[in-house]
Amino acid sequence: MPILACAIIKYSLQHGNLPKEATLAFAIFGMLKIFQEDDYESGRYWGDVVRSASKKHRALTNSKVCITGPLLVLCLSVDIWSKPAREISQELLGHYNYAFGAGQTDAAIISLQMAYRFSLHGGDSLALLTASAMERLQLTVSLKIMHIELYLDDRTHPQM
Repeated sequence: MPILACAIIKYSLQHGNLPKEATLAFAIFGMLKIFQEDDYESGRYWGDVVRSASKKHRALTNSKVCITGPLLVLCLSVDIWSKPAREISQELLGHYNYAFGAGQTDAAIISLQMAYRFSLHGGDSLALLTASAMERLQLTVSLKIMHIELYLDDRTHPQM
């Protein structure tokens, strides 16, 4: 993984930023700085680079393209060393909302699951989290079913 991340970073520096690929490589690089060199400051720096690049990409393209993967890597491997659990939980809920709005239900479910884990670590009530989780999961499942139905409808009735 380190070699792949470095190769992607080198390629993006030579040919221009590739929003999704480069940000994931930068996030992995930040994670590696922490885990292999115990360099928390450097890991945080690369995390800030990823957040900045993601915001710029979203603003420039005005798109619903979701760069959730790199941001999840940051929350779950870089931010845990410098942010409180509740703050990470709130950030993950933001990723859930963004991924859900972009139609990326798999990323939304992972973000939601991890957000609730960090909420528990932050001291939130299990009863409140359970009620909230059930509502959000029902909404996510209904969206996934709707996407599957649209996909099947497009396959059975192709447009000419």
